Amino acid sequence: PQVEAGGLRVHRLVGWLLQNSLTKTLTRTAMLTRAIESYKRAAFEEDYEVWQAGKGVGKIDAVESCAEVIARFGEVARAA
Repeated sequence: PQVEAGGLRVHRLVGWLLQNSLTKTLTRTAMLTRAIESYKRAAFEEDYEVWQAGKGVGKIDAVESCAEVIARFGEVARAA
């Protein structure tokens, strides 16, 4: 829902600001601050969702719980 509402492209003004080295730093700082606020909301509000994806999203085969991942790491460590 969030991606469909916001899209994957930046606003024209943001694109223009990212072209200059001084405004690029300020724009990235503002965007990071906004992202941190979004993550805070996701952490503490049950009805707020954040879906993050990057270059490695195609490598995801399954969604596992933390307990399953830690157990698998433990098994590999004991075997080594």
